[in-house]
Amino acid sequence: LLAITLIFGSSFLVCGILAWRNVRLGRSDRRGALRLGAVLLATNLACWVFSTHLRAGPGTLGMGAMVALSWALSRSFMTGVQYVGLEPYIRKHLPEGLISWSRLLAGNWRDPLVGRDILRGGAAVSLLFLSFRGWALLMRNNIIGDQLVLGADLLASPSRGMLAAVFGSINSAAAYALTMFFILILFRVLLRRWWLAAAGWFLFYFALSMTVGGAPLADWPPVALACATTLFVMMRFGLLAFATYTFINRVAFIPLTLDPGIWYASATYLSLAILFTLAGYSFLTAIGRPQRLFGKDLPS
Repeated sequence: LLAITLIFGSSFLVCGILAWRNVRLGRSDRRGALRLGAVLLATNLACWVFSTHLRAGPGTLGMGAMVALSWALSRSFMTGVQYVGLEPYIRKHLPEGLISWSRLLAGNWRDPLVGRDILRGGAAVSLLFLSFRGWALLMRNNIIGDQLVLGADLLASPSRGMLAAVFGSINSAAAYALTMFFILILFRVLLRRWWLAAAGWFLFYFALSMTVGGAPLADWPPVALACATTLFVMMRFGLLAFATYTFINRVAFIPLTLDPGIWYASATYLSLAILFTLAGYSFLTAIGRPQRLFGKDLPS
């Protein structure tokens, strides 16, 4: 936990300095940062609504709302500052990786490139999920699933807890994606070559996953595959695909069941509905026909 805090704290501190410099030089995407902050503020508050007990007294509920609002403002502000500080450097070193992200922030959510990169991120995490399951069957262990701890919100109300996890994962995915891109760009600036930067990032992320992540030494092959997949998605597909990859990775890697008699079955059905809806939207958008669901077609 200390290592993760230091990584995110250092990223915010450096990006804060870079953001101040970028604003002074007039080369920051301030409009995109404001829109990103507004979305994260709304999703943070939605996470609190679905995770809190609304039957509490007015005083307790009001105090909780104030704490939630302050926490949501701080998280959205920190992620917005990260974006303002990092966006010009991603545009300089990985310009193709920022196109779909910028179009989505501009409100062009029907853009085919937006759907394509969301679909790419989902496909990558699906392949990673299948490879993890295959490794678990091969080694007769369970490196995912049973080791995950269900949150108190999911234990109390599976559907509400899942919605809280979904909204919380949106915030985590954005902050995590920007932090990982910060580390990758830092390696690129220090080492001057992309292959050296990629190798340095891979070794850093692999060591972090094996130590802080607590993965057993015998599970190094799937951990190395996960690190390589993460690096490939970042460098080849860009920021939006990687944020989608991170979001689905957090939502899908939970205990799943199709047995309606299991107490968390409703959470499973809700998570599958969200993932299939996201997949359908991204597919129809990627082929340029998002209005087909409504019986209409876009003009050619």
